[in-house]
Amino acid sequence: MTVDQNDSFNVSKAETFEALGHPTRIRILQILSERPLPFTELKRAAGIESNGLLSFHLGKLKDLVKLNAAGSYAVTDEGREALRVVDASRTGADRTTRRGRSLSIPHPRAVIAALLIVILVLSSIAVIQQYQVNELNHSLDNITSHDQNALLFGSSLSTTTTAQGQTLVVYLADLNTLDSKNSLPLSSGPLAMNLSSPPCSSFPGGIAVYEGAYDLGNVSSATRISLYASNFYDCGNAPITDSFTFGPLQNVTTSFDLAGYYDTSGTLRAFLPGIYTVVSGDEWGNVKVMHFHVAAPPLNLERTGPVSSFPASWLTPCNESASGNVTTALYLGLNSTSALDHINLNQVYAQILSSAGFDYDSAGRGWVVSEWFERGPSENNAIGGQVVASFILTSGGVPSGYVLAAYDLAGGAVSVTASAVQTTSCSG
Repeated sequence: MTVDQNDSFNVSKAETFEALGHPTRIRILQILSERPLPFTELKRAAGIESNGLLSFHLGKLKDLVKLNAAGSYAVTDEGREALRVVDASRTGADRTTRRGRSLSIPHPRAVIAALLIVILVLSSIAVIQQYQVNELNHSLDNITSHDQNALLFGSSLSTTTTAQGQTLVVYLADLNTLDSKNSLPLSSGPLAMNLSSPPCSSFPGGIAVYEGAYDLGNVSSATRISLYASNFYDCGNAPITDSFTFGPLQNVTTSFDLAGYYDTSGTLRAFLPGIYTVVSGDEWGNVKVMHFHVAAPPLNLERTGPVSSFPASWLTPCNESASGNVTTALYLGLNSTSALDHINLNQVYAQILSSAGFDYDSAGRGWVVSEWFERGPSENNAIGGQVVASFILTSGGVPSGYVLAAYDLAGGAVSVTASAVQTTSCSG
């Protein structure tokens, strides 16, 4: 079969006219006629937001625009000729306008009919092109990539210096920089570098905390701090999957609250003063190392022993007439009850302070003992009786909470109950 050269010419000419039938494509040619540009810069210069839309227009300009050796888009000789035609047509239109007074004016109905035909033709072209753009965007939505290099990982701390007993937050984020979905495989074992995530977390990554200052070169020799209690967590019917799919340009984020660490008995303890290292990362090897400092409590905190002097207003905060200092009250029948005879308050006081419960509730705060009293064997299931201390916790020299600590005389166990300072108004 022989192809008529005139038919080939007509097809090529029709494609050129279609390429120049949209103002955006003319704008692209004008921009590239000044200098070649890579895809991203061309997208910005043309004011096009969608990668798919720019790709669509470049496809229509396939004979007028080409990629050069540097990977930038440049105007071809055919493209420059097409621009000259566009400029010449505009120049001719201007000349026609200037000579308009000497030309005969067509009949108004003929003008209106011609305008209607032009509008219909342009509308049809716009509808077809919009359909093609929608089809292209739909095809992009159905594309799924598998490119872990397209991820942008980030992590930060809410603060780099915190007081003992305070909570800081670790933030993590994974950004998919692709306009398409990005599905990546999940590892079947633990995360690299012994990173862990909170129970029931769906974020594809985790953190690890180490006491001391480390970097990626020596952190493998450090001992990881336990951040979560070894309990059973019911996460419902969480789906089991071997991959994680990011949406187009999706930024997946999460945060971890660091309130302390769990000791071997499963008790949450406040971080001790010092430097700590946080390693955060995701499933695909992106890692960041950060550090925070836990400050020691101020040296002027009240911790004066089992018996001390303190402001009377700490006992009765709503009594404005309370003034001066009071001393720890002792309600112990040390000479009338054999079980309480010869009790050494310094030893009981030391036992209470070394207990895990008191250590946790008083972290970062000072205290005074407002009173000591006793409980008999029949009270509170105490087998051999209890010595009870009522503590006032302080922050910045004012009461900030209360602790009731009971020392069991038979077994030596300490039980602690904490409560907050009441903030209700004293009026009325």
